Amino acid sequence: MKKLNRKGFTLVELLAVIIILAIVVGITIPAVLSTVNSSKEKAFQTAAETAADWLDRQYQSYMIGDENVSAVDPNYKTQCVSSGTAGNCTTSDPLIVSAGLKTSNVATLSATLTNGRYCVTLTAKDGGDYAGFGTKQGGNC
Repeated sequence: MKKLNRKGFTLVELLAVIIILAIVVGITIPAVLSTVNSSKEKAFQTAAETAADWLDRQYQSYMIGDENVSAVDPNYKTQCVSSGTAGNCTTSDPLIVSAGLKTSNVATLSATLTNGRYCVTLTAKDGGDYAGFGTKQGGNC
């Protein structure tokens, strides 16, 4: 009898490999999605902390009172200073942008000044990177 020189894989071998790959993908996709969501939530928390740090620096610059030493952002002056006194901030897109955030991700930014430090509350915008995470606080809260 002549021996046949067969090269390649049988259908059963290919199906076994496909099934194994499907199982591996089925296990890893939920883990990857969970990690992505966790990363987005941490990024949202970091955004709140970043805004609070920025507001704290603006408050400190405002308290110095000398533009030659430390300039104060005009959006901070407009939104957070009334009657010559720094305090709570109202939400505005220029203030959100000045704080280093994207208006496509943040719906509202509210800040409360307590003992010289800001407590910032961010609300996620629907359709943005932080959609579904509600609100986060950062700073002196």
